[in-house]
Amino acid sequence: MRQPERTCESPDAVISWVARRLLEDGVVDRLQEVSTRQIFEMEPVYAASGVVIGEVSRATRSTLTLSLARLAGVPAPEFAATAPVDIGRLRADQEIPLAAVQHAFRLDFGVLWPAIVQRARDENLSDGEALVDGCMQVWSIVESIAEEVANAYRERQRENIDGRADAREMAFVELLEHGAGAISVQMRCGRALGLPQAGTFIVLTGSLPEDEGLALRRLVSRLAQRRVGGFVGGSLDAISGVLDASALRPGEIRELLSGLDRGRFGVAEVRGDLGELRRGLHLARVVAESWPTESAGIRYLSDRWLSVLMQSDPVVSDAFVAEVLGPIIELPTDVRRQLLDTLSAYVRFDGSIGEIATRKFLHRNTVRKRLDRIETVIGRSLASPADLAHVVTALARLQETHPAEFAATSDGVARAS
Repeated sequence: MRQPERTCESPDAVISWVARRLLEDGVVDRLQEVSTRQIFEMEPVYAASGVVIGEVSRATRSTLTLSLARLAGVPAPEFAATAPVDIGRLRADQEIPLAAVQHAFRLDFGVLWPAIVQRARDENLSDGEALVDGCMQVWSIVESIAEEVANAYRERQRENIDGRADAREMAFVELLEHGAGAISVQMRCGRALGLPQAGTFIVLTGSLPEDEGLALRRLVSRLAQRRVGGFVGGSLDAISGVLDASALRPGEIRELLSGLDRGRFGVAEVRGDLGELRRGLHLARVVAESWPTESAGIRYLSDRWLSVLMQSDPVVSDAFVAEVLGPIIELPTDVRRQLLDTLSAYVRFDGSIGEIATRKFLHRNTVRKRLDRIETVIGRSLASPADLAHVVTALARLQETHPAEFAATSDGVARAS
């Protein structure tokens, strides 16, 4: 029986010498079969994903050969030298979970190590201490290859995500520009975005500060995890998007978008076919522009119809406010704020004098007297639906333009919402 050389006395030399012999003797063919079988038995994701056994077998041969070459300290054959990168990128394209990919690679260790131990024993190199140290060396090599695969996988995954994002953005833009009345465009772009051709859609637009780019990435990631169809993207100063509202509950929509609250966003809901997205984006943009530029947050059209309507033409809106509430605005500050406070509470609490008295810590008669004075000053009846509509609309605009008029008074909180 062949005797090892003197250099085989050290653990590194033992493992290197055995690895070289395994490469020369063609043992990889047998190890390849064992490892491939174990992958499909112990990692069910591979079988479920429809990966071809022959392809996995070739990949296993490459990685086992590369592992032995590195252990032996010799150059790897050309077909094995780039195996970690090639396989990592391929598995990302096949959308096999990274954890399953790394598990499959670690199964190589379970095949490789027994083969090394057996050959060492066959060659009278079965010194226990040397083999224990050698085990760590083999494990380190296998782990390093697994990490190279993971890095290639993640890089390819980022490329795929970026590529899909580009395609989705192009579909979104095409819908905005050419989707109205074009069923074929709606169908094609809808498929690219994971949206139905007709339904209820959430449209948003706005901007984020330069240091809040991570908020956008988190939103995109969360939408992907929940498999919500649509698109959200663009530069931080011009973000826009559409979501399939049918995939989300109303409260869930607001919870998902809450991460954008350091930016300025408008959100609108539209119903119909995908040709309505252009109108939805216009509505969302009007909402986003309906508040001071220094303010941050997310505003929903469903919460702010009156404010948005009044903001659409500021000159006309301010004239309307002066017409309806001008007589109150002209009163001395203390009296003006007191009456505006009561009027806001009247709107907020649906005209309930008892609720106003309780919330504002006032006697009911005091509330009635103030309401009577309001009606006298403005010359309108709060019991008249038409007059009340004018008052509520003008009040909403005044709250937007002069919030200081609705600060807390000695009676309590004045601001209506």
